[in-house]
Amino acid sequence: NTAIYSPSGASSGVGFAIPIDTVKTIVSTLIENGQVVRPQLGVSLFETKALKALGLDIPGVAVIEVAPDSPAAKAGIVGMSRLSN
Repeated sequence: NTAIYSPSGASSGVGFAIPIDTVKTIVSTLIENGQVVRPQLGVSLFETKALKALGLDIPGVAVIEVAPDSPAAKAGIVGMSRLSN
């Protein structure tokens, strides 16, 4: 359950490991459904650094866009229409 990414092909670089509990869950889901569906909220967010660069220091998060028919859209969350102070 370990892989090493190495641009040179040597056995040195960045290693990745997947916990066995994760593998078991994914494998059983693949066998049962043929795919793994990850939960999503359905929003695109501004990064905090980008907001601060624009002079906006707001509490919480700034939603740029909400995907149609997503859980966020069903909950009534809407994206920003324009930035203002």
